[in-house]
Amino acid sequence: MSVLSFHSRVSRGYVGNSAVVPALQALGRDVAPVDTVVLSNHPGHRTVTGRRVPAEEVRALADAVLVLAGAPAFRAVMTGYMAGADTARAALGVVDRVKAARTGAFYVCDPILGDRDEGLYVDDALVPFFRGEALPRADLALPNAFELEQLTGDRVVDVGTAVAAAHALRARGTGAVVVTSVPDHPDPDLGGLLIGTLAVDDEGEWLIEAPKLARRAKGAGDVFAGLLIGHLLAGMALRDAAARATASVHGLLEAADESDLDLPVIRRRELLVTPERIFKPQAVR
Repeated sequence: MSVLSFHSRVSRGYVGNSAVVPALQALGRDVAPVDTVVLSNHPGHRTVTGRRVPAEEVRALADAVLVLAGAPAFRAVMTGYMAGADTARAALGVVDRVKAARTGAFYVCDPILGDRDEGLYVDDALVPFFRGEALPRADLALPNAFELEQLTGDRVVDVGTAVAAAHALRARGTGAVVVTSVPDHPDPDLGGLLIGTLAVDDEGEWLIEAPKLARRAKGAGDVFAGLLIGHLLAGMALRDAAARATASVHGLLEAADESDLDLPVIRRRELLVTPERIFKPQAVR
């Protein structure tokens, strides 16, 4: 195995583990998904049904996977959507076991809290959990700009404030930070708007800019996370992995119609491996 992923699951569409798994598999990585909620579809559709997986069941599923595969088999653990702090603590306990069992295993925390359009859409107790427990143990954090604000208390309104907030997160123990949905600004060459992805690690701060697209489809962040992890496992530097993942996700968004609620992950699966456009990371400082 390569990756253990704690995340949501939908029967239709591509969000949570339903996005992370095909993204990693497209890059040739084995992944063991442990689902934290099981839904018919994401809530952007008119109706949704499903259930939260109890924390005890999440822990039992992960325990069984570790017994079967062996904790040293995993090179990375990802935590994504958490139904509550009890579920998140169960997952974090597994993270500690995997990292103790294998030197070099790394923990990727996608601190899913909400976004600019919808605000917080998770249990409020997850904000202090991520701040005080998960992120100080994370080798890599993947907040969007809204989530970065919630986690640091700092406003993120442009690249400069995003850099400062990312360093504030790192000062509390997080290893590296990739910030998505960095506020958009005009494209000086082609018109329209650019939206940024910011990668911050010991090597510096790097910005990847792509044209902003008007799309309703959900799951872009989850596909991005899966691809980013896959590229890191292949030995890419963080900035290059983020740029490559950004290019693939941009291609999927471009291939989706404006009215689509789900990304064409399978119909355009070639974009997961070979994006049609390349966005180069640019040093911020």
